[in-house]
Amino acid sequence: MDFRHIRAFIAVADALSVTKAAERLHISQPPLSRHIQQLENELGLTLFVRHRQGVTLTEPGRQLLEKARAWEAAAQTFHDAAKEARSTEGARVRVGIAWGLWDVVNRVRIDWERAHATQYLLQVSADGSNWTTIKTVDNSQGGVEDWTGLSGSGPAYVFQIIEALSDGGVAAGLPRDVATRLAAQTLFGSAKMVLETGLHPGVLKDMVTSPGGTTIEGLHELEKGALSGTLINAVRAASAKSKKLGEA
Repeated sequence: MDFRHIRAFIAVADALSVTKAAERLHISQPPLSRHIQQLENELGLTLFVRHRQGVTLTEPGRQLLEKARAWEAAAQTFHDAAKEARSTEGARVRVGIAWGLWDVVNRVRIDWERAHATQYLLQVSADGSNWTTIKTVDNSQGGVEDWTGLSGSGPAYVFQIIEALSDGGVAAGLPRDVATRLAAQTLFGSAKMVLETGLHPGVLKDMVTSPGGTTIEGLHELEKGALSGTLINAVRAASAKSKKLGEA
């Protein structure tokens, strides 16, 4: 259930007017009316009787109003507790990085580290809520820790790998859209296995490689093409470039 629907219900019940409730919530009437309609549809109940002078609560509406107020109060208590937790969490700087801004943000990070930090945790998050510590930095001399070559430039490497796998699928006779989707899903599923099992990628690789099978044949071709060494060199080169940019 969308909490916005509950807030809309309470506002209209208090004002007994969609117009006045919309003014209090600083929104226009159509989206407010949609919130009420969607809530009524979800509950399977009519909460208001509409008339020219405004609206009147139905009996089910009156019964649910106090429950809605209690829910709103609980939500405010939760929000206040979260705000308090943030204020006591400690000195943490979180930076959201959009596509194409890795190098710029890394220069800011290095300048910040030089000015303020000798000890900190390097954390990453895909959703801004769940954070994973990827490195603990102690006694930093400033501007020496770098993740740009891997996580910053890494998406481009992965996109190129997906494109290459898709090309291979097309060469094997698959339609392009099917090949691309299969390639992306393969990387997605493999990444989930690494994160969820905690096993070393080499162990997982061996688990899906049968003696004398098709996978080992393909891995042999990857080794002949020096895929591992090329990726290592790409990360090192991007990291070195990032450090140069940070020193500029």
